[in-house]
Amino acid sequence: MDFLNTIIGRPNTLKTYKSLFNNWILPEIPDPKAFTQTDYFLLVKEWEKSKLAPRSIKQLSSLTKRYITHE
Repeated sequence: MDFLNTIIGRPNTLKTYKSLFNNWILPEIPDPKAFTQTDYFLLVKEWEKSKLAPRSIKQLSSLTKRYITHE
């Protein structure tokens, strides 16, 4: 995935981001251009229900925003 190559950070951070992206974002957002703000809020609610740590939700949120605006 081209988007993952744009992420910069320390090796462990990159590993965490790639794991979060592949497990939580990519399956839910196959086409980022068709993703809406409503979809985003529903996805965040899903993450909260899955009892992810608040830090993970924050990271997922940041990655999602970067992913849907990536060209």
